[in-house]
Amino acid sequence: MPSETTLFVEFQLHQVLDVDEKNGLWYTKAAFYISYFSDSVVWHPAEYNNISQLKFTQSEKIWTSDLVILNAIDIRYITNPDVYIIYDGFVSLKSSLIAVKLSCGYDVTHFPFDEQTCYFIIGSLFNPLVLYNLVSFSTEAVLKFYIENDQWELLRPVRVYVKRHVTQYEEFYEKFEAEVRLRRRPLYYIIGSQTFPLS
Repeated sequence: MPSETTLFVEFQLHQVLDVDEKNGLWYTKAAFYISYFSDSVVWHPAEYNNISQLKFTQSEKIWTSDLVILNAIDIRYITNPDVYIIYDGFVSLKSSLIAVKLSCGYDVTHFPFDEQTCYFIIGSLFNPLVLYNLVSFSTEAVLKFYIENDQWELLRPVRVYVKRHVTQYEEFYEKFEAEVRLRRRPLYYIIGSQTFPLS
């Protein structure tokens, strides 16, 4: 694929599993789609028994980008990733549903009435200066599968955007970021700290 391939990114947040302020970590379930157009996989459905879409596993010989979650500490794959190809050349990689441990900086000055902001940062791990043209499908993460956390409220919307960075040699590269804002549920801690007399 050419070095300036346009990659479309969609981010889905499914669940915030845990927030570990002491160790600067947070745990979550998420998935993301990375898609692009390729002239090499265009066909006419009428010539192939009206087949308009193909599905492959990521392990088969189909080009996929080297984009990864850059601030991930550990990733556990819950489902298998798939690649879908539409007859017009649109290729979509559906990542597996993942449980991922990520780094995050916390400020607990206002505990237990604090809000925290953590990020998913997606970029090229091996070729950071390869100029993928990253495009977000939307300005917000997909939350239709989101399961609420009993200790942390997810503040909506979850903004997603592409940031362009420049090196000291004036070379450009891009990263896709999802900004996840969380508000602690103080009632959980206030009630938990109370001692109630026995009748």
